[in-house]
Amino acid sequence: MYKYYFKGQVDTARDVYEARYQAGLPLYEASQSVSPYVVRLWQWDDAEREYAIEILNTPGHQIFSTYDEALVCYNTLTEFFPDEIDSDIRLELVNLHQGEAYELKSTTLHPPVHTWQW
Repeated sequence: MYKYYFKGQVDTARDVYEARYQAGLPLYEASQSVSPYVVRLWQWDDAEREYAIEILNTPGHQIFSTYDEALVCYNTLTEFFPDEIDSDIRLELVNLHQGEAYELKSTTLHPPVHTWQW
């Protein structure tokens, strides 16, 4: 079962395609590429004990036609997104080819610890 977070609530679907349909987001066929690159964000799921809830809200689940564009997005999120989060988030860059997701890069983002918190 695929879990996703969209507009403040967690829902389930069979897969990411059904989730995008339920959320009213365009499907991958609308992208310019046969094998799009996707930058994905995942929240921790206590029941699964892993990062298993995909964030479909922006900046999560961004679709790109080229690797270079996706890599710029991935690197930008790696550098600047931790300032906007309050819990750990998994960030990954994948290539979708013939329905399979191939992970190219992955990291866990942690919220910053400010000096006043010490």
